[in-house]
Amino acid sequence: MSTEFAVIPLKIYQGGTFREGFIYKNRLKKPYDLTGYRARMQIRENGGLVTDLSTENGGIVLGGIAGTIDLYISDEDTAKMNFSSAVYDLFMLAPNGDAIPIINGKVTLTKGATVND
Repeated sequence: MSTEFAVIPLKIYQGGTFREGFIYKNRLKKPYDLTGYRARMQIRENGGLVTDLSTENGGIVLGGIAGTIDLYISDEDTAKMNFSSAVYDLFMLAPNGDAIPIINGKVTLTKGATVND
């Protein structure tokens, strides 16, 4: 697995369900087999934790031999967010214990106007 990472901006709409998907590919454009891997990702604003996603808490789902990485934040959790700009990084955790950074970037939050009562 390469230690090169992609810089990908993320946009979250406050109060909306956030779903984003990627296929993690090698230099030959073939998907990595993520079987046995775990993943973790944090979004931070000025060093403070906004949210924490992982394969353990259901915020990240890995697709094994397909190399897919799916991110999820519920509408209830995005409704509680209140920032303009933040940063994130996503690490793959290999079966041997290596933590491999693969994606990072900025996160912007679009403030919602609709409130569910």
